[in-house]
Amino acid sequence: MKKALFLIVVFTMLVLLITSCDGLPTITVNNNSSNNVNNAAKSTSSNQLVDGMRPEFKRAMDSYEDFFDDYCEFMKKYENSHGTEVINEYLDFLSKYAETMEKLNEISEDELNNKELAYYTDVMTRINKKLASIY
Repeated sequence: MKKALFLIVVFTMLVLLITSCDGLPTITVNNNSSNNVNNAAKSTSSNQLVDGMRPEFKRAMDSYEDFFDDYCEFMKKYENSHGTEVINEYLDFLSKYAETMEKLNEISEDELNNKELAYYTDVMTRINKKLASIY
């Protein structure tokens, strides 16, 4: 019963957090890859591309994946605990999630180049596999 109640509270808090952050990130790509690379290069001003990606994009995606690595570890820990023992830690995750989503929302979706789209897809695939392994 405690676990079910905890999951209901967690789900409710997550829904509130997602709606307050304007939802999950959506990525759109302009199919003109040469313009995308040029636009991405221009948007970095003095920064160089890292593996063909804008540094701020790579940092945001890495931060997003790091968050979900930590979240998966937390959920494994939760499985072996009583629901009330980890509620404070979960509240910390909500705060971290908001920060992570803020970083992702700062990315200009119209300027993704092909390397960035590929990296985005790879990161999301890895995250989905990790999440699937804990549920």
